[in-house]
Amino acid sequence: MAQAGLDVTSQINIHVMEGKIVIEAAATPEPVFKLPYTETELLQGMSPHTAHADELAQLTDAETDL
Repeated sequence: MAQAGLDVTSQINIHVMEGKIVIEAAATPEPVFKLPYTETELLQGMSPHTAHADELAQLTDAETDL
């Protein structure tokens, strides 16, 4: 079992293929992280003015080590 990456608590799938019993580790779905807001909700009512697009910082040479 260890060679197959299984232990006694592993979830498995069992099926018959070409007359042989096949035991495989069950595919585990990736955990889904549920965000509290959708992209649509976050962008609702957004405009260049409310996004403060006119207030983007302009870095100086001293700030960028140029």
